[in-house]
Amino acid sequence: MKSPHSINKHVGWLIRIFSIGGPSRPVSGNPTFQDLALSSHAHAAVIEKANPSTHTQGMRTHSLVRLVILMAVFVCPGAVLGQKSTTETRPPDYPGYHLLKLGERDADTRAFLVEHFKGSDASVIHGDFDGDGHPDYAMLLKSDTSAAAKLVVLLCDAQGKCRGVYELNITGYSKGAYLSRLPVGSRVAEAGSGEANGSRPLKLTSVGIQLTYFEKGKVAVYWDKKLNKIVEIGTGE
Repeated sequence: MKSPHSINKHVGWLIRIFSIGGPSRPVSGNPTFQDLALSSHAHAAVIEKANPSTHTQGMRTHSLVRLVILMAVFVCPGAVLGQKSTTETRPPDYPGYHLLKLGERDADTRAFLVEHFKGSDASVIHGDFDGDGHPDYAMLLKSDTSAAAKLVVLLCDAQGKCRGVYELNITGYSKGAYLSRLPVGSRVAEAGSGEANGSRPLKLTSVGIQLTYFEKGKVAVYWDKKLNKIVEIGTGE
């Protein structure tokens, strides 16, 4: 399948071709279905005005342009209609693994997720974990061939290229595991710690990840600026 950039390039090329000799109409940004339609109408009108005998040929050309437009819409509708591609928020593929599915959890966890995570996936979080301004991914993954499962954190750059920087083995707990977002400003503290013990909760300066083992425990996973890496602390039940 052609990329949105490639489709836009060819759509722009069609607009230039079928606007030759017709009324000029500036096209900026991503060309749309309406841009092509107006350009093709103008082209057909110019042909008929210049030489009425070529009206039939002009109409055939106009029909051909419509066909090309429809093909572009079905191949990549987001690119032609100016909509953002859904691949921007799609989790990257992880060879040999898949996102932990609802049916791979135990009955109690499934019931909880169905009730509290309507319309969202409790196996993936998309957020800026390291504070560089680029959205990253946290995913609960299950092996395609074994019982192995793990939490993986991927940091992504401005071009959308992602690299794995953290893994946590959750094989023995995957049936009750799910993820939720810790907003900027959230305070996290290790289980058993507190001001009485001389320690204060940590205030997150970027989005964090909460890994919950249903009715068993919770782990906060976040970016540590001093250590310049992803770390985790057990925050209790």
